[in-house]
Amino acid sequence: MTEKEQSDSSAQAQIYARELALIYKQEKAKRKELEEAYRLLAEEKKALHHEKKQLLAYAKDFRELYQEQQQTLLKLKAANLETIYCLSNAAEHRDSDTGDHLQRMSHYSMLIAKTMGWSDEQAERLKHASPMHDIGKIGINDAILFKPGPYTDDEFEIMKRHTTIGYQILKDSESDLLQLGAVIAWTHHEKYDGSGYPRMLKGDAIPIEGRIVAIADVYDALRTVRVYKPAFTRTKALAIMAKGDGSHFDPVIFDAFMSSLEQIETFRATLEKESDANTHIKTR
Repeated sequence: MTEKEQSDSSAQAQIYARELALIYKQEKAKRKELEEAYRLLAEEKKALHHEKKQLLAYAKDFRELYQEQQQTLLKLKAANLETIYCLSNAAEHRDSDTGDHLQRMSHYSMLIAKTMGWSDEQAERLKHASPMHDIGKIGINDAILFKPGPYTDDEFEIMKRHTTIGYQILKDSESDLLQLGAVIAWTHHEKYDGSGYPRMLKGDAIPIEGRIVAIADVYDALRTVRVYKPAFTRTKALAIMAKGDGSHFDPVIFDAFMSSLEQIETFRATLEKESDANTHIKTR
């Protein structure tokens, strides 16, 4: 090899050496960047794992708190409904049958509403508000309230006031349920043809809740012993009510009532069996 060739080979080797050194330096820098990225990723993963544990703990606490609140709300709702039934029972006839009457007519109202296509929530709301329909009787003298015979004209005028009294008692409540009870108390004695009381409302001017409760209340009253009458058979009660279809009662709601009748009678029979069983236990 000539001196020139040796010189060229040496120069080329130096170039390769410099390039290798540069490549090594670049790769080393990349490796360092990659290691740093892995380190940061590991720290981020660790932080995310910690955050996940915290979120799971928060979710567990929130779920437990929510469940506790739901239980509290259910207990509060049950207590409120119990109070409504107790007050409604005290306001009506204050006898042993009234509680059953309130259970029956409120359940009938719910069944009729469901037959008409109401949602479960709407029908349940009606069920819980309807027992307050006669709460205004708390303001009626017992001599009139318990009278076994027919009322005189003056006595009937006094008796009719229970609708307005009930409305006045409930109307200013902040509870939607009690406000609905106020509407029902005021309107369940209105008649579809406008001959009812206290305001002689007619047709759709009568709130639909009042129209439903009117049918449920009358049917149970006809089927139940009262101080002024015996319990009528199903056939006789229906014959009497049929005369009011379109006059006393909204014909559309009356049709829904007739469609609900088997369910109504089944509930009535079940409640009577439970009442008889409880009476038997008490007398043993």
